[in-house]
Amino acid sequence: MNHRTLIGSVCGLFLLVLVVGHSVTAQATDPIKAEKEKLKGIWFMEVTRIPAESKYWLRLTFTEEKVLIETASEPKGKSKPYKLNPGKSPKELDIGQGETIKEFIYKLEGDKLIIAFPFPELVSGGTFAERQRHILRPRDFKETKETAAPIMWVLKRVKR
Repeated sequence: MNHRTLIGSVCGLFLLVLVVGHSVTAQATDPIKAEKEKLKGIWFMEVTRIPAESKYWLRLTFTEEKVLIETASEPKGKSKPYKLNPGKSPKELDIGQGETIKEFIYKLEGDKLIIAFPFPELVSGGTFAERQRHILRPRDFKETKETAAPIMWVLKRVKR
C-alpha cells in the first residue's frame, strides 16, 4: 500500500466515523423524535371512564407526523397531525391544528399508553374560574387546584 492510498483510506475512515457519529448523536439528542419512535404503532383502548355498555372503542395509530383516530362512530378514522412535548412534566400531546387542536397529557408505561384530557363539553354554568378548571390542559392525571379530574384513556400497544 503506498502513501497516498494509506492517507486516502484514513481520511475515508475518519469521514465515515464523523458522519455516523453525527447521525447517532443527532438521533440521541432529539427527544421528540425518540418519543415519536416510542409511540409509533397501533394502540387500542383498554379502559376509559365511559360506561362499558356504551360500546365505545378507540384505536390510535401513530406515524411520524400523524395519528389516525378510529372509533365506533368513525370506523374509517380521521388522520390528524400531532405534536409532542416530552420535556414537560407531565408530557404533552396536541392533536389537530388551528381551532380544532385538542390538548392532552400522556405517559408511557411499557406497552401501556395513558392519555388524559379535559372535557369542556361537559361544562355549563358556574363561574369563569370553575369553567376554566374543566377546559385547561390537565396538569396531572388526577384533580388539582388548577384543573378538574381529567377524562382518561388507557391504551395497550397492539403486537403484530
